[in-house]
Amino acid sequence: GAFEWRCRLLDDWLAGGAPGARPRDDDPVGDTGADLCFLVGFPRSGTTLIDTTLETHPGVRALEEAPTLDQVVAELANLPKGYPAALKNQRAEDVTRLRAIYRAAVARFLGDGRPSLTVDKMPLRFMHAGLIARLFPDARMLFTLRHPCDVVLSNFMQQYVVNETNIHFDTLEHCAQTYDRIMRLWQATEPLLNLRLEYVRYEAIVKDAAAATDRICRFLGLDADDVSFEARARLGTRDRIRTSSYQQVGEPIYARAAGRWRRYRRHLELLLPILAPHVERYGYSLEE
Repeated sequence: GAFEWRCRLLDDWLAGGAPGARPRDDDPVGDTGADLCFLVGFPRSGTTLIDTTLETHPGVRALEEAPTLDQVVAELANLPKGYPAALKNQRAEDVTRLRAIYRAAVARFLGDGRPSLTVDKMPLRFMHAGLIARLFPDARMLFTLRHPCDVVLSNFMQQYVVNETNIHFDTLEHCAQTYDRIMRLWQATEPLLNLRLEYVRYEAIVKDAAAATDRICRFLGLDADDVSFEARARLGTRDRIRTSSYQQVGEPIYARAAGRWRRYRRHLELLLPILAPHVERYGYSLEE
């Protein structure tokens, strides 16, 4: 029940207008996150492909699903009102302290030096977009999208180390319900915040990697000529890929996974009413 409990806390906070999520005039201006990119999206939407690609740029370091912002969330959760409600009462000195907690966590994973851009990848971290917006208003957020039916199918087919979210990926129905639950939270969150946000489609990457790279780099202020989608270059940025995408990352970019859900349509048919609003919202189709 932990996943639904966390969702309900966010529901209640969002219903009140997400108090404390927007930067205040007296918030400190010294560290507003201009060197940060939060790479998010529902799992199996292409985040690993993007972060390994961006890390081929000499000025970029990518953190692969590291517990960085989680330490700030834990700090707020221990306050009397808990997280996310405690955001409402955070003053300038509190913002400075929370930024320092995050930066210390990042430094432990980065090691020596500080890159010009740190890509902090954790797919479901968009659930904490309000916290990001308050602490680091100049940070960018890359949000990966993929056809909802492909996302549901792919998560169902993975063998995960169980956590409080992916324990609900045990059946196609539960996958669809979890996708719907989380994406509805995001759709309630986004209009309340002034995020530096860019959506990136998985399908666009596999169709034309060069064009997708150029668009991503323009958003991040990087030179696209210094970034490579070639598999060997991407693998060279990591000692080990620790996500369920490790096999795909080691291959050339391919399009066979885009639209895969159609081959399993009869198994998904009863779930299409759950997914249809998201399919329409993000410009996908349920046609053959």
